Amino acid sequence: MKKLIISLLILILLFGTIIIYLDIKAAHPDIKIHISELYRSESRVGNAGEDYFYLENQKLYRFGSENIIYDFECDNVYLKSYDNKIWAYTQKEKDNMLVIDKDGKIVNIFTVPKITTSSGVEHALDFIVDKNILYCSYINEYVKAYYIEEYELSEWIPEYSPIFEDGDKFLYRFKNNNVTAYKLPYFQHLLIDSEHNEHLYNNTSSEILNITERAYLYLQRNTPNGIVVVKQLLSADADKELIIPEISGDELSYKPYYCIDLKNAIYIAVSRSDSVLPSIRPREPVFEEMKNHDGDVLSVFDIVNEKYTYVYKTKKFERVLYSDTQKAITYYDHSYYTYSLEDWTVINTMPANEIHEGGSYVFDTCGEYIFVFDGDSGELLNKIKI
Repeated sequence: MKKLIISLLILILLFGTIIIYLDIKAAHPDIKIHISELYRSESRVGNAGEDYFYLENQKLYRFGSENIIYDFECDNVYLKSYDNKIWAYTQKEKDNMLVIDKDGKIVNIFTVPKITTSSGVEHALDFIVDKNILYCSYINEYVKAYYIEEYELSEWIPEYSPIFEDGDKFLYRFKNNNVTAYKLPYFQHLLIDSEHNEHLYNNTSSEILNITERAYLYLQRNTPNGIVVVKQLLSADADKELIIPEISGDELSYKPYYCIDLKNAIYIAVSRSDSVLPSIRPREPVFEEMKNHDGDVLSVFDIVNEKYTYVYKTKKFERVLYSDTQKAITYYDHSYYTYSLEDWTVINTMPANEIHEGGSYVFDTCGEYIFVFDGDSGELLNKIKI
């Protein structure tokens, strides 16, 4: 009888241990989530009207077709959409910009010039296309503009008009079609495309968030303590850093912004239970791992009125995949949830059957969908309606 009782106790303890183990395993998902918009990485998806194109293993496909449109045979392909065409850029030695129409036909191929600086030869980092002009940014805050001609580019040097000048303080501007460019003494060039709600991104420069005529403009600036919004007074001696209230204190590991429109910026703070230095760049893989993820803090910041309109904290292990000023989409426990930002109520759910333990996943937003890719194989797994 005594042996039977001991055996039963051992079984109970063993069973309990298994349950606890499974509980911990379920509660601490062993997956990685990479959100391209948040990490400022290359998008794998572009749309030409209602047609979507995506990259899988560096090959370009039209959504719904298995036919390969183009094999880039290199890494770091960057897709953008202008005038119902796909613009695909790679940092190759030649023929590194392709223009593809909505039928998947290549209508132009040309080479984006490199520039020579004191640091050496540099490829373009980012680009904006507006009408017949291609704007390119380079790592040392250089911006070049080129006329787009048949199968080649020729440099265009725009004329800046002064907005104000005061010794070593100045602000110049030029406007051409939908693009407005600003030049400041220590930020060099800042470009914004009003039609596409797009900023020309540069690793070292600030970005314009909002411009209010001649009074001041708002900048997103990189600092040693993270990314802040700065109010640049055009006629004052110094900038004014906006007082942005802390949401959850020092435990927030990383506080990025990404801009939605000229009036609002989305503020996403990542909270983790492990010790992560705030200075780690957003592309570091530690932010993708979900094991120690304590939740996200999502808020919408009204740039013009200098206040938050919404602030919400997600559940533990719940990641924000997308947000605009009306709704947000998250991943949590093998499901996708759509929330109303009005009151943070769930308005839609969708199973995430493609997400498995031990997996790595990339989420790209384009048009009306979020596309889900396998982070290891590059395979397109799913698309989520926004």
